[in-house]
Amino acid sequence: METRKETNQLETGALNAMQLEAAASPASGPVLVVAGPGTGKTRVIVERIKHLVNNNIKPSEILCLTFSEKATLEMQERLEKEIDTTNMQIKTYHSFAYEILDQTVLESGIGISGGVVSRISELVWAMNNIDSFGFKNIEIGNDPYRIIESMVDGISTFKNEVVTPETHQLKHT
Repeated sequence: METRKETNQLETGALNAMQLEAAASPASGPVLVVAGPGTGKTRVIVERIKHLVNNNIKPSEILCLTFSEKATLEMQERLEKEIDTTNMQIKTYHSFAYEILDQTVLESGIGISGGVVSRISELVWAMNNIDSFGFKNIEIGNDPYRIIESMVDGISTFKNEVVTPETHQLKHT
């Protein structure tokens, strides 16, 4: 096994006040770190994960998601110098989502071809699951496919614009 630092305590001197707050926040929930390039996001996340492990969170219960393969490799290398990362999941958002879809193809009904969910799969999935969406008083009418297609397009727009149910509710109350 590689030699790791003798202590995996937070390196508070390497973090500013806001970074330290994010890294040392209670282990009871997620932390979102939004910052530009070169601002220490990776250091904050490494320190956050060390904090979680110090607070008896098992590495196998930690999921670390990044936007690029390069960032995934960098995160893994930095963490391996600090803690035991065996069974910890460090992946890109896309590889994590692909893995879920690949493992649940029969349950979800969503087929993946070349790593992409087809438009037909989206529509069939929506049609099969519309009753679980929690809509009230929706009338499908004579052209259910058009309604489903519009709904799927709307969901896609919300995702692209990062509109959450909470932000949508705030704008429309």
